[in-house]
Amino acid sequence: MSAAATERDVRPGDSVSSTRAQLLSAVRTLEPTELYLGPLGADELLVEVRATGVCGSDRAAFLGTHPYKSAPCVLGHELSGVVVQAGSAVREVAVGDSVASAASAHCGRCTECARGAANLCANKTSLSHGGWHGSFAERVVLRERMIVRLPDGLTAEAGALVEPLAIGVHAAALVGDRRPHNVVVLGCGTIGLATLMAARAGGAQHVLCVDRGAVKGDLARRAGASAYVDSRAVPSVVRAVLDAVAGPVDVTFVAAGYEGVVDDAVAVTRPGGAVVLVSYFDGAPQVDLNAVVARGITVVGSALCTVTDLARAVASLVDGEVDPTVLITHKFPLDQAQVALELMVADGETVGKIMLTPGGGRD
Repeated sequence: MSAAATERDVRPGDSVSSTRAQLLSAVRTLEPTELYLGPLGADELLVEVRATGVCGSDRAAFLGTHPYKSAPCVLGHELSGVVVQAGSAVREVAVGDSVASAASAHCGRCTECARGAANLCANKTSLSHGGWHGSFAERVVLRERMIVRLPDGLTAEAGALVEPLAIGVHAAALVGDRRPHNVVVLGCGTIGLATLMAARAGGAQHVLCVDRGAVKGDLARRAGASAYVDSRAVPSVVRAVLDAVAGPVDVTFVAAGYEGVVDDAVAVTRPGGAVVLVSYFDGAPQVDLNAVVARGITVVGSALCTVTDLARAVASLVDGEVDPTVLITHKFPLDQAQVALELMVADGETVGKIMLTPGGGRD
């Protein structure tokens, strides 16, 4: 359905302006359905989805714990596809172009948008919310302001990873002029490893990652980690990190939400260094602010990404600086989305990026 559509616009049957999709109809229940898309708005694009990743936020919505995405909706926002129809006001892309997308569309009118911080737009609308279906579908409607064109030769799976990679690009850019030599990344999910890749591409010489289990360590090394600490195998994450890197590091990225993670980040960061928070947290975590003040640590939050970050992520793929496809551990056709989500829930420690291929995986 179009970005402006509502739940009452969902109806089966129209073979011209409909799409097959996997609908989250209830908690832990995905069902095949056909959605009516409606006419395109002037700034909208109809995109045939070629590949779409399964995100941690999709998992949360699947389990009924996401703060605003809930049944009934179509999940998915990490995608690449081909434009099959364009609204009358679309100028930057044309039918036949390959594109990737942000997870939300900013308003383009507010103060934050005007200063180039569209990721902080208070009026943004998001895929899989408010009647706007996501990319667990054969076709999805997007807005021009949220997409980036993909160059020829880029695989569909690489294109689908542009959005999480752009979140890492945004986070890595927040260290400013520090140009970190040593970096720690706490959390080896897709976003943590995307941040690792972006930090390495930005000049970080040594990046140590922390998570649970050997599989996460293997994924971290594939992504470019210099070292890995399995938190389940050590009595103290802080002590293990400091021993592994021979002292505190310049910048620590927090891409995990476990209790005490911010305190751990501050403890492994050198005085005057920076802690960048990329993860969201359940509830309101307790943080030792005295340690932040005493060590002169800069703490900054990193929210989502901008279209500029998307473009930078694409450039890093084209230049060969990063290859996020090394994070893919499982692939499923669209009609097995239920299996994919159940796997992610049951075996999170040994699952990397899961990719769905609505079009049978064609590039």
